[in-house]
Amino acid sequence: MTNDRFTSVPRSDVSATIYRAIEGKVETIFGDSVAVIEEYNHGVHVAFDHAPPRNADLVIGADGLHSRVRQLVFGPESDFNVSLDYHVAAFEVEGYRRRDELIYLSHGLPGRQISRFSMRDDKTLFLFVFRDEYMRGDDPKSILRNAFADAGWSGSGSKKSSNPLRISTSTRSARFGWTAGRGDGSHWSATQQRASR
Repeated sequence: MTNDRFTSVPRSDVSATIYRAIEGKVETIFGDSVAVIEEYNHGVHVAFDHAPPRNADLVIGADGLHSRVRQLVFGPESDFNVSLDYHVAAFEVEGYRRRDELIYLSHGLPGRQISRFSMRDDKTLFLFVFRDEYMRGDDPKSILRNAFADAGWSGSGSKKSSNPLRISTSTRSARFGWTAGRGDGSHWSATQQRASR
């Protein structure tokens, strides 16, 4: 139990925990995707890209933001999504010395928010959220620097980024180069971010 404290668990840890609980008890297919879903009176017929088709009582689409399962059942993503006009950037750094264990620290300004929390193995996760109006230019470093220039938040003390920085945006999709901390050369990417109605 967390005793009413904030707890964050990486998605990969949740997936691994679920798999360990069902391993050997539930059929599991890796490296494949759902290609066709046909609903009938007593269940669902599911065809895959590679594996033979299966019949199921229930299909749960948990395949991410741009869900193929959702598209197969409800139609094109563009018919059901609406832009929130916000962008999100998140990345991990190792060795960030202003570390506050067991605390989710957040600082907000009109149209912007920056947060950080400590993770295992001396890693700290940073999260930036900002409105469309702050998405100026193509260089990710400049975008974040300009959007949060007056935020009063210091990023010094980080050693290197252990994961790629990902910025999700409602207005475009592109790939950029990114250097975090002291120049480890990790990459940065941007993808569409929309919310389902």
